[in-house]
Order: sequence, then C-alpha cells, then structure tokens
Amino acid sequence: MSASAPNLTLPVFDGPAEQFIATARFQSARLVAARGTQGGWAIPVAHWQSRLGNDVCTAGYSHHTVILQRAGNDVRRVDNPRFASRRSAPGRILIIPAGMESAWRSSDISDRIHFYVRPALLHALARETTGQNASDLRDDRIFIRDDYLRLMLERYAAVAFGDDPSATLERDLLTLQIALRLLDRHSSAPPRVDPLVPPTDDESLRLRDIIEAHLSEPLTLERVATLAGTTPAALKRTAPRALGQSLHQYVLDRRLERARQLIAQGNPLAEVALECGFSSQSHMTNRMRARWGVTPGALRDLHCTNGRV
Repeated sequence: MSASAPNLTLPVFDGPAEQFIATARFQSARLVAARGTQGGWAIPVAHWQSRLGNDVCTAGYSHHTVILQRAGNDVRRVDNPRFASRRSAPGRILIIPAGMESAWRSSDISDRIHFYVRPALLHALARETTGQNASDLRDDRIFIRDDYLRLMLERYAAVAFGDDPSATLERDLLTLQIALRLLDRHSSAPPRVDPLVPPTDDESLRLRDIIEAHLSEPLTLERVATLAGTTPAALKRTAPRALGQSLHQYVLDRRLERARQLIAQGNPLAEVALECGFSSQSHMTNRMRARWGVTPGALRDLHCTNGRV
C-alpha cells in the first residue's frame, strides 16, 4: 500500500439521525458523482472510477458500505488470507460493515457504485420486523452474487443520479427494499415475521382516499405512512396488496389520470402540472409521453378538435 496516496473525501451526507463522511485512500481514483440524503430515508450514493494499480484502505467508518461492481475483474482483499482468492466481477456486490477496517488492491480498471447505509436504519427495521435489535451486517460478503439486490441497487442509482425531482417516493421504497434485503440475506438479524395479512376493504379505500387528497403535494413514503397512521416499513409491505400495484406506481397513475381530466376541462398546462403534483410542466410532459406516447399539448388539441380526450 502506498503511504503517499492522496485522500479523497466525499461530501458530508446529512441524515435524520447522524452525519457521516466516507473517506478513502486512493492512488488513482476519481469521484464521478455523489448524492446525499437530503433527509428522509435516502441512502447516500457515490460513483467511483479508478485506473490500474489502485490501492484502497477502509478505516472503520460509522456506516455500512455496499459496493456494486460495474467494471473490473481483479479487485481483491489483501489484508485477510481468508478472502484472498475472491475476485471482483461486474455485477458482484461487496459489503463492508460499519467499523470494519480492510485493505484492497486492484490491478484492473474499476468502476463501482458505493451505497452508504446508516446502521440506525437497519436497527429500526430489525426492531419492527423481528422484534430484536441484532442487525449487524456480515463481514464475509465479498464479491457475492445477489441478483435481486443488484437490481435494486442499479435502480436506486438510476433514481439518485437522475433528474426527476418527484422520484422521492420511489427512492424511499427502494431504500426499504435494499435495507430489508440486507437484513434478510446479509445480516445477523433473525428471520423476519411477515404474516401477509391482507388489508380490509376499508383500509384499502382509506389509503386510496389519502393519496387522492394529497396528490398535489410532494409525497414521500414517510409522509404517506404518517397520514395513514402506520410506519414506512409496514406501508411498503401492505400498499401493493391494498392498491394492486406498488405505491410509487399507483401515485404516478393517479397523477397522470387527474392531469388528463384537467387538461380535458381546458385548464392551463402549467397549472395542471402543479395541481397534480408534478414538479414542472416539462416533468408532466415527460411522464405523459412515456406512459401514453402523447404530450399534454397534443391531448389538449385533441380535446379541442373532438370535444373529448
């Protein structure tokens, strides 16, 4: 390891429970992009790239680090003979638990996404889903294959680095999916108990009414859970059974349908976008084009021509 390797420090990520900084020692690496938490349930994420001959030391941070390897076939741990034979590969996942010190060496170009998970999030979910606090991540998850977790991490990175300001709800749901997967497959937590009790008709109707009444607001998982008198983790489990689809998809569908109705009534497009909870008219246009292959302006023109949409 090179003693003269420069320090590269990520921005401070502010969370509801703590502040933490991810710092690493690299010989030749660059931080491509980073996104902080901005409060709520978000997981800070950073995109790193490094060239050949890269040495890395982790210093026992206060957060867990989950790394999705996107490129690079020869990254290995060099401070523990137990893992000396394990090598990275695109799509493999590396988990570095909070407090663990380690040393790594790469003889290949490396491209990876780091996800910084607060232990407090896993502890809270473990208490709610298992009744126990034990939720330490295992220290033997070195370049493992977990296709479900990989897909969730890839989608989370796409949302985090995307330009959709209304993706908060999807981001929150993905955060819980990632955290629950870590608890289920990669931690010391006992198995979760999920009785899968279907919601009653009244509970389903109440959740739909709550969403309908607040469509114009920036909805987060925590906000909807508070309005529904439940917890984010419980809402994440029950919403698909109550709504027939994911909470994020249901909210988007309702916003688009309300927008269609308001456009048919001749309301200005910019006002329709705000009334339906879109961050801007262009955001509504992008969502409508992706869903129906038509723009709000085209819908308005069609209504003016035919008298209906």
